Amino acid sequence: MRNAMIKLSHALTLLLPVFLLSTIPRALGQTAPKRSEPSAQKRGEPSTPKPGEPSTPKPGAPKQTAEKTPTPAPTTGVRFDPGNRRDPFINLLNLRKKTTPDDVAIEAPTLAPPGIAGMKISEIQLAGTSQRDTGFTAVVRGTDKRTYFLREGDRLFDGFVQKIERDAVLFVHETKMRSGKVTTQEISKRLRAN
Repeated sequence: MRNAMIKLSHALTLLLPVFLLSTIPRALGQTAPKRSEPSAQKRGEPSTPKPGEPSTPKPGAPKQTAEKTPTPAPTTGVRFDPGNRRDPFINLLNLRKKTTPDDVAIEAPTLAPPGIAGMKISEIQLAGTSQRDTGFTAVVRGTDKRTYFLREGDRLFDGFVQKIERDAVLFVHETKMRSGKVTTQEISKRLRAN
């Protein structure tokens, strides 16, 4: 009984690949691969490959199989009906609603120039003022820990120096809105707190 089961399992292992190769392509709508005629091989005659067909490998050479890529199934034209659900294949980052109105300030994504021209008014510290014949000069410390001397009209990244007094400097902060309008705000930095 045991020997019969072993023989049956050997026979099934030999027949299973043949069965699968013949039934699976038909189920997918493809034709089964054609088998070469064994009559010429049984007679011992060398078979000549037809033009466009691959040549048969010599005995002892590794087998090369030409696999056909299955053609994709045609689409049925069914569209996703979300109902009250969201489509799981839509990128959520592209769906962000613009909740900001046009009058909200935008942050300029431009690269800041080097030096004091690339620093914001809120980033610098007033270290002192000096008086000359031509007027006052403001002494400020930047984010790079360097000391800069500013005169009236000098530009910073987000504004400019409007007026320099003995103990204070008046800056004008410029904010660009989405609509293109530029709003200004005066910011005063003092040496001593009053």
